[in-house]
Amino acid sequence: MLDENKCPIIEQEGMLETLNSCLTKSTSAHVLYNGVILLKILVTGGDKFIDEIVKANTVEVIDKLLDRHLEDGQERIHYEAARLLLLIANSNGKQILTIIEY
Repeated sequence: MLDENKCPIIEQEGMLETLNSCLTKSTSAHVLYNGVILLKILVTGGDKFIDEIVKANTVEVIDKLLDRHLEDGQERIHYEAARLLLLIANSNGKQILTIIEY
């Protein structure tokens, strides 16, 4: 099921690339946490959203985020990022293979 209310966000040109860049380069806990939360919200939009997120190499970006050392008190970022990967993996059989590759 496609969530029509989220379409303008996922279809915004460069949005996923910018978000991936923020998750890769930022050292701000607020940017990292809110970036992951935004992705979790978009994943709930359906397969079209998940396919776009996977196509944008976001799974690789999240995998690298999980490998980053974060300061004490920022563990929630890793927790939410891991939950995001689980949401993607549980969406369908094709995506579980994508997650396993990383």
